[in-house]
Amino acid sequence: MLITEQELDSFITLLECNELKGFFQLDVGCRLADKYLIAMVFIYFKRANILLEEYTIFHFYSALHLAHDLEEEEEELKYEIHVWALGSLWHKHYQKLLRGRDSLWFRMNYQGVVNLNTCEECRSQDFISGGSKGKFLLPPFTGLIVPPTPTIPVVQPTPPTSCNQCK
Repeated sequence: MLITEQELDSFITLLECNELKGFFQLDVGCRLADKYLIAMVFIYFKRANILLEEYTIFHFYSALHLAHDLEEEEEELKYEIHVWALGSLWHKHYQKLLRGRDSLWFRMNYQGVVNLNTCEECRSQDFISGGSKGKFLLPPFTGLIVPPTPTIPVVQPTPPTSCNQCK
């Protein structure tokens, strides 16, 4: 996969924006956005031919939602993304996120499956580095808690204690 310097710079800038920094800092154990899911978001941007000006928080969350749909087994985790992408009134606007996800998937020709080698190749770029729960150019992740029900995400006001994987 050919990655231009401009694409890499735009993606790093996106990852370092304050809203996403907050999201990453509250993601205990990297359950919502581990190094592979972040790599998948970037790969989705590439596959969909996302323009540099489309490297936005909304497209990030749309791609992350799609990655969760296709790869993650814990369905409930995905609902936490709704709160971050849409705010406290997420339940009134979640269809917008689903339309964004579906539009991205269409632009990718429904090529959502990403093999491990492609993720590893992407991870070899500057924005993700080592460890089983990778860190980019951001502080270590600290996390969100799975909501009590799969339909109502709850954002914890203070970061919870670390799980066994984080120690």
